[in-house]
Order: sequence, then structure tokens, then C-alpha cells
Amino acid sequence: MSQSTYVRVGTRWNYICVLVGLFNREIIGYSAGEHKTAELVKAAFQSVEGSLEEIRLFHTDRVGTAPKYRRPIHAIRSQFLR
Repeated sequence: MSQSTYVRVGTRWNYICVLVGLFNREIIGYSAGEHKTAELVKAAFQSVEGSLEEIRLFHTDRVGTAPKYRRPIHAIRSQFLR
């Protein structure tokens, strides 16, 4: 599961993207940056140690920007694997 939010850093807003493993609710990857882009999410996936091959479902809740959606991970895996 991914969650993105913004945090104030000094006088500016930055974004963080956190990937959480639903098995044990552990943070498995994260990234931060000045812009909320696909590159921010890609960097979070690239920060994951170990293989993503066993992931079968990816969920994101993009409140305010898109409805909740679930996609089989193979449909998006090629966009985020190194």
C-alpha cells in the first residue's frame, strides 16, 4: 500500500511517499521530494530492499486526486522495477 502526504520543511511544503507492507504494517520503502510526481513513487519503490516479485496486489488511496483503485502488480511492475 502507498500513502503520500505533504509536510512543511521550513517555509516550503515537501511530499513524502511511504510504502507499507500490509502483512505486518511495516514501512518497506519511502521517498521525499519537492513535487508530488510519479518519480516520487518510483523512488519509493526503488528504495525497497529485496525483491518485489512476490507482491501480487498494490493499493493506493489517492484521496482528492483519484478514486481508490487496486491493480494487479504485474500491470504496474515494469514502471517501478530497477
